Amino acid sequence: MRADRLALLAALAVLLALARHGAAQVDPAVEVAIDARLGWESPQIDGTAAIRWRNPGPQPARALRLFLFANRFRTLDSRNDLADHFLIAGPSYRPGGTEIAAVEQDGRALEWREEPDPSLPAGTVMTIPLPRELGAGEETRVAVRFRTRLPNLHDVFGAAAGLVVAEGGWYPLPLSPPGAAGAAARLEPSRVRAHLAVAGEGDLLIDGQHFARAASVDVGGEGAAPLALVLSREAFAEDSLRVGRRVVRIYSAPSGDFVHRVSPNDSPLDALKDTLRPILAESRDAAPELVLVRLPLRWYPSAAVPGMVLVSDRLFEIFPLLRPIHQRELAYAVFLAEERRRATAREPAADAAWVAEGLAWRRAEALYRRRFRDGRDVRDWIGLFNVFAIVDRFETAPRIPLVRPFFPAATSDDPQRLRLDTPWNDRPPGRFLFDKLEARLRPERFAPLLERYGQGASPMRSLLREQGGEDAERLLAAWLRPHAAVNYALADVARDPQGRPGARFRIERRSPEARPDTLEVAIEQDDGVQKTFVDLDGESTTVERSTTSPVRAVTLDPERRAVETRLDDDRVPSRYQLVLDSADVEVSSTEFGISSLLVGRRRYDYRKDLALAGFYTSRGYGLDAGFQLHGGAPIDANLYRQNLFAYYSLAELDSTFENRRRPTLRTRGRLGGFGLRFSSYDAFWYVNPAGSHHLRLFFDGYDRSLGGDFDFVQGGASFTYRVRLREDTVLAAQVLNGYSAATGRGPIPNQGLFSLGGFRSIRGIGAEDDLAEDIFLVRAELRYLLPLRLDWNLDELLIARRLQLKTFVDAGRVEDSSRRLYDPSGFAVGVGGGVNLFYDFMGFFPTTVYLDVATRADERRPVQVLFGVGQPF
Repeated sequence: MRADRLALLAALAVLLALARHGAAQVDPAVEVAIDARLGWESPQIDGTAAIRWRNPGPQPARALRLFLFANRFRTLDSRNDLADHFLIAGPSYRPGGTEIAAVEQDGRALEWREEPDPSLPAGTVMTIPLPRELGAGEETRVAVRFRTRLPNLHDVFGAAAGLVVAEGGWYPLPLSPPGAAGAAARLEPSRVRAHLAVAGEGDLLIDGQHFARAASVDVGGEGAAPLALVLSREAFAEDSLRVGRRVVRIYSAPSGDFVHRVSPNDSPLDALKDTLRPILAESRDAAPELVLVRLPLRWYPSAAVPGMVLVSDRLFEIFPLLRPIHQRELAYAVFLAEERRRATAREPAADAAWVAEGLAWRRAEALYRRRFRDGRDVRDWIGLFNVFAIVDRFETAPRIPLVRPFFPAATSDDPQRLRLDTPWNDRPPGRFLFDKLEARLRPERFAPLLERYGQGASPMRSLLREQGGEDAERLLAAWLRPHAAVNYALADVARDPQGRPGARFRIERRSPEARPDTLEVAIEQDDGVQKTFVDLDGESTTVERSTTSPVRAVTLDPERRAVETRLDDDRVPSRYQLVLDSADVEVSSTEFGISSLLVGRRRYDYRKDLALAGFYTSRGYGLDAGFQLHGGAPIDANLYRQNLFAYYSLAELDSTFENRRRPTLRTRGRLGGFGLRFSSYDAFWYVNPAGSHHLRLFFDGYDRSLGGDFDFVQGGASFTYRVRLREDTVLAAQVLNGYSAATGRGPIPNQGLFSLGGFRSIRGIGAEDDLAEDIFLVRAELRYLLPLRLDWNLDELLIARRLQLKTFVDAGRVEDSSRRLYDPSGFAVGVGGGVNLFYDFMGFFPTTVYLDVATRADERRPVQVLFGVGQPF
């Protein structure tokens, strides 16, 4: 306690000295002097913040409020398996937080307490009751002893493997008093100065300044933004380039990945430097130097923080055809840093962020179209390859990290709420708001407005008020709020009514909140496409437009700038598509299997389709044709928990497939019949699912009258559950039970019997070693994700990222009589292990393959090798 009091008194002395030093300058309402120690072990930051705070009025103040951003990371509730895989560094999530150890005012200890604030994350607001009431304009000085632990995240607020990154919020931040300015809580602009001691020395970047192998540093300035820092145990790799009068200093932090690259393409660093040249040629910044830091950011691609631009070191680890969209992302990050500085000086505090975001994106998009884009855009590639379901679904539910370069139209840049800006700006990003304003005002009026803004000094709201009046104000007020889900739908579409070229239709807007809104509509004609904007009037808006030639179709939001919950009701007539829904390959030393599923559906309608499944296995080849229904709770925009497949099946049997229990019996011919498959699952990311289930029910009935040569029925169920034992360890278990029965003359063919061994049964036993009518199996697999992180790059086509080791045991039996089926004394047992390789296809799409080795434990049998895509179960 004595040490804490000495530290508090020293911090107050520093604050008074800084106040005297800055007396000749503009005196801010809030000043923070930090004296802290930085390190790599938790807590990474240990120090004192001496705060001089002036009550802005008009009401008296009885307390000082602080924002402890790190407490947002006490939990990470919004995670899923995909986010865990990329975002968390280490075997398990390590929570973050700021602990207050003591508070003093003029040597007197003060109390403090958490204060709930519904507009901010739980536990982030701390209140310090003051000894006396402060009138408007009066000030107080307090010293706060704090310790901050950073979460182990690969983002701009995290610590892992000798690297500490804190964009801001690593020390207590003063908050506005309740009700100040008639608004919700906000950060008080404050001058920040800091004396920082570095434990063991390291490379430090703070506020754009580089301190190499520094034991201690003194930093600070007149800026009002929180201090951002990057501390590395190892030295940064440094590089630089000059463009005109400006110098770019590039610092690359060690990622800890094992790197090996085999590619004739430019390295990611070279690609970044080549991209920076045209960006800086378009720069409007007078600052002579730009500091850019390459970090292991794994979830969001970039951030503009005070004095620095932070970008992912994987920004250009991508197939060359897709690099232009990441060049646009880099341009956005650089321009955002510039626009924020200008907007802070020009705009009211409530508008600076969204104005800067909107302007930066417009500049980046213009440069992309003029300089970087060479050929197709992301939507063009999707349109070309959407015959593959993996591409078609990618548009509506992209399961990838660094998603913004691919799909910039979004209602949030931080849905995981990892960034310091998010609690204060819980609204759509500025580019989304610019699109809404442009649609309302129309492009021919919005473009000159932006040009006037760039040439003048008026705030954005003033220009919007001049151009759009109260209507623009209402729209802006409505959309500067948290996003409310919305769906737009076409209804009552009449093409060429009464024989005259044109269209009459209704646009329905369904949302929990009524907001002023405008939507672009494309009317496709024989001689081209006519685009028009429609101001929506409540829940339903009737529209009538004349055209120069007969109308083929009407489409809502053709550029996909409005984010909505459904897309299948945006076009009349609907488009239909054939999609290769899935393809599986399984190969072992005793069997093989190749299958694919082709579906036909209305575009963007993921609730029903016609399906054709083709397969070629060691048992035979054939197809299943029928329909699928999908429903229940949605997993994402295109997957549902409950799925039904009803089909007719026709298969030609391979007579070489034998039952070694009865080696003399060979069966040939074909199977014809009907089948049902029902599945229920809840895994968000099937590449490495945890905490999820998968229930399968199946039934098949074959009959000679249905085109086959055999009469029998077969049915059963399997249930899989995966539980996370630790963040890096998953236990997966599966139970399978099935029955068969002949329904006519003759036996069930070998190809229709259950196998004791194989991919879907006991691994380590051959698929033809033992066949029977009934089956009962229990399989378990323990999967351990190695902490080792890889960057093995093969021409940007395949980039190995992680390895997962596993060991498994399978047990069960097949019998022609169900009476002995569940007797464990006769169970066969297979054991083995293997490895899953997680890799990024084309540098951005994560997937996995596995290689297993298994053998039979209860009998001496040859070792079996198995290879497949995805997880076995």
